[in-house]
Amino acid sequence: IRGVIPEIDVISDLNITDEFDHLRLHPDIHHVFFPFDWRKFEPVPKKQDTVKLIIGHAPTNRLAKGSDIIIPIIEKLAQEYPIELLLIEKMSYEQALRQKARCDIFVDQIGDLGYGINSLEALAMEIPVCSCLAPGFAEKYPHHPFIVVDARNLRHKLIELIGDKKKRQKVGIAGRKWVQEHHDARKIVRRIHELAGIA
Repeated sequence: IRGVIPEIDVISDLNITDEFDHLRLHPDIHHVFFPFDWRKFEPVPKKQDTVKLIIGHAPTNRLAKGSDIIIPIIEKLAQEYPIELLLIEKMSYEQALRQKARCDIFVDQIGDLGYGINSLEALAMEIPVCSCLAPGFAEKYPHHPFIVVDARNLRHKLIELIGDKKKRQKVGIAGRKWVQEHHDARKIVRRIHELAGIA
């Protein structure tokens, strides 16, 4: 919100951010991934083919998440495909996690915000995640597991996932591995030590 604060900038020896878009705000800042305890999450059981697929969306802030676009698209798909929309909001964290564990597909957000903790929780459960990514993120990290969506392609990307069980499983497994490899807190601390020259 405030940009680079000169008084802090002049005394800092190392600048680190877990917000990828902050790289555009400073000429000498390093990106590290958000530390996340993936060990608290188990892969969700896979459902029988005869059961409706559940597509989850957890809008802490509907405006910021693009929920006004996401929700109608999923509701319309529910009229055409054996799916249902699960809105996860206005409940405790524990309740929200239990609801998220019911999902077969998770839609985080659309826009330029990139993915957040909602995505990390779903990925750790081996649930395929649809989300926007911050500009430049996919170029720097091309092997990410996200189904990249925006207002124009969300419907098409969801139809692909709905109709392809093997793809859902493959993307889900890749997502949990991504969280383990990139968001593990111990690896992030080691990376910060490397950047600081104290490894």
